[in-house]
Amino acid sequence: MHRWNFSLTGKQQGFKTLLVGAYPLLLFGGKVKVDYDRAQATCDGWIHFRAAPRVAVLFKALRTELDGLLMQKIASPELNIAQKSGDLVKTIVELLETENAVVGEAKLIQKTADAAALAAFAKARGEDVEEDGAGGKGLHSSTSLLNLSRFCH
Repeated sequence: MHRWNFSLTGKQQGFKTLLVGAYPLLLFGGKVKVDYDRAQATCDGWIHFRAAPRVAVLFKALRTELDGLLMQKIASPELNIAQKSGDLVKTIVELLETENAVVGEAKLIQKTADAAALAAFAKARGEDVEEDGAGGKGLHSSTSLLNLSRFCH
């Protein structure tokens, strides 16, 4: 992705930016802190993610397991990670591969909830309500998050 910016001097500046999802940042970024009251996770003290506390804690636990495995590999380069990790690496790969699908599902659920709230508001005001096409149905597949919970002690 390229981004262009014009400064006050009128000079054009180009930047290369990279979009990174929440999952890689939570797994490989800076220190993760969970704010239970605000239902959010913070990475490296400045990147904030809206997340259910349980999900944020699961990511922290998975990251702890991954960090421990990587430290073992550094200490013993001959260590067979595939054998040692069991399903840990497979779960991380699955989680990273399904991030877009999970985000899409969450957006669909939010859109459906927003449409229902607007419809209820309009109905309360006596206005006609039209179906938005979503039918109030959302997908709830959380296979990756369920697999993730196996690594929490």
